[in-house]
Amino acid sequence: MINSTNSNNGTLVFQGQTVLGDDMGANEPVTLRRVLDDGSQFVRQNTADGDGQVTFDTEGLSADDYYMVSEDGSQRWDFEVAVQSLDASFDDDSVKQSETTLDIESNRGGTFHVNVSASGLDSDELTDIFGTSSDADVVTVSEDDDNITLETNDGESIDADFSDIDADEYNFSVDVIDTAAYDEASISVTDAGETSVSVSPQTISQNQGDVAEITLDLTASDKATLVIGGDEANFQSNITVTDDDDDGTVTVYYNTYAAGHLSSAEFNQSDIAWVDSDSDDELNNYNESKTLDNILDTGDYDIAASAGHEDPSTVLDEPDGVGTLFLTERSTNSHAVWTVPSDQWSDISSDDLDSLDDLNLTQDSTIAYDDDTSNGDVVVHQIGVTGIFGSYEAAGSIADMNNVTITLEQTDESTGPNADPKTINISNSNAKVIADADNDTLYVAFDSDNFDVESGSLEVDDAYNATFSVHEDSWLNSDEDDPQNVSAEFSIDEAETTFDADPIEVTATENAMISGTSTAAPGSDVTIRVRSDSSENPFIKTVDTTVTSNGTFSGTFDFSGISVDTEFTANARGPLSTTDEVDGSVVEAQMTSTTTSTTSTTSTTTSTTSTTTSTTSTTTSTTSTTSGGTPGFGAGVALVALAGAALLALRRDN
Repeated sequence: MINSTNSNNGTLVFQGQTVLGDDMGANEPVTLRRVLDDGSQFVRQNTADGDGQVTFDTEGLSADDYYMVSEDGSQRWDFEVAVQSLDASFDDDSVKQSETTLDIESNRGGTFHVNVSASGLDSDELTDIFGTSSDADVVTVSEDDDNITLETNDGESIDADFSDIDADEYNFSVDVIDTAAYDEASISVTDAGETSVSVSPQTISQNQGDVAEITLDLTASDKATLVIGGDEANFQSNITVTDDDDDGTVTVYYNTYAAGHLSSAEFNQSDIAWVDSDSDDELNNYNESKTLDNILDTGDYDIAASAGHEDPSTVLDEPDGVGTLFLTERSTNSHAVWTVPSDQWSDISSDDLDSLDDLNLTQDSTIAYDDDTSNGDVVVHQIGVTGIFGSYEAAGSIADMNNVTITLEQTDESTGPNADPKTINISNSNAKVIADADNDTLYVAFDSDNFDVESGSLEVDDAYNATFSVHEDSWLNSDEDDPQNVSAEFSIDEAETTFDADPIEVTATENAMISGTSTAAPGSDVTIRVRSDSSENPFIKTVDTTVTSNGTFSGTFDFSGISVDTEFTANARGPLSTTDEVDGSVVEAQMTSTTTSTTSTTSTTTSTTSTTTSTTSTTTSTTSTTSGGTPGFGAGVALVALAGAALLALRRDN
């Protein structure tokens, strides 16, 4: 009931609501009039009660402005009648005995109540669909009228579960209780068939402390209950999930490090069990039978699964699908050092394994560094380890794990006399960590530009021992007397880029080679520029190349048409601000005699002579120089390419 006397400015009343007027005179007639542009129009009269109160039902009134006035004209109350809009529809036109939502739209603000009923459904079935009075949306359930009263508002989606409703076509009436707003919503419920859940794969082996991946394949159901463990394991995890993307599959990730510690302050439900973040699936609930003092023991754990959200004891007694989780002893295995060009640091993304694919990774323990600019290679530590990935998943970073550490400390040999060894501090800001749990590998990348060195600064000729350690008192360490360590050394080398020859001599050919070496990480960019010193024969030639896995670089230049004795300056601009510049000249191609033989060959630096008893091959010309080496690195470049491919394959295998 709307009290119009609360305002003289026109109370808003929705069509169908009852409006109240006060102080209208005891037992006196009260007139309801409709406001017109040129006055007013009589609608009807009611009689006030002994307290001077009167009510008018607005169900038959059109949307407009109205007022009620007392018999003597001393009291007048204005109000506006508006029509409430209501649009009720199910999110799905058809469901296969599964969940959907009843969506409500209205021009009315705030909450309001609606009565919902459907032909062919009684109050018990409506309760199965929308819930009981203990649920937030349910106000009352009427068994006599076979309807349910829901509290709703504009834009709300009310959960509707048709899992236990017979297959049929249903037309729902949605009627706002206090106004004339009404709508209907139809839905087709089809038979889902016999429900079942299977576990894939049925046998799952994982390292103690890592995350087990359990896939549930659902048939004719979008809900499942998963139980891990039981009486024989003296521990049990209970998980309920919903296949919200309706692809028939839900993958559950089970953290064997955090399981058993739901009640601790260190972990919450999402640290112990979760579903694939790339899906719309939902993990509805997780609970466990007791709190453990350590991580899950090694051994086998039964897996049972059933369709629906069922009692775990029922699932164990009558499972749809079964499997076994085998937890094996964890280990700390290996440590290797790789280098990456300094300009590829930004291409590395924490926890993005794919970001390693396009890097120039080379297994190398020497890091190029420029003291003047404090720029250096990127160093990547590849640690072979099992059983830490559950802890890493829960902590979110290596720096926040309380059971493992990575230390970088200067070696005794490179520490000066009467000096403390330097240490490189590690934090989330100067390290990028990529966990490859599928291959039991942890990658920790550092940019030597940003090394946080304690007790000094990073310098050429420093050497460091990098140690990955699992603490002796950690849950991850079965031998509590000693930590588990794996170490690898790396050294700091001066960043240099130099030509192989000084001066350089090239022949006037289309494929003259100029080469050099660099201490920077393989894959680093080098630009070779050749500029003529002659005003009569000016030219500038530039080749962009990269450092190969054996530390060399080379470029092919077209000197055909360049006169012999033309002098030039060669400049190599390499990584880490390194440069080299030497003089060069174009020289005559030297003739080389070649005779083929099937029996023997002798060679010199300028010619090759072979002897045979029956045939002599045609003499051909080649180009050679005796100072600065022989131009041309075709075979060497091929070998470097093979070495690089082998290193990439090694990374992927590891």
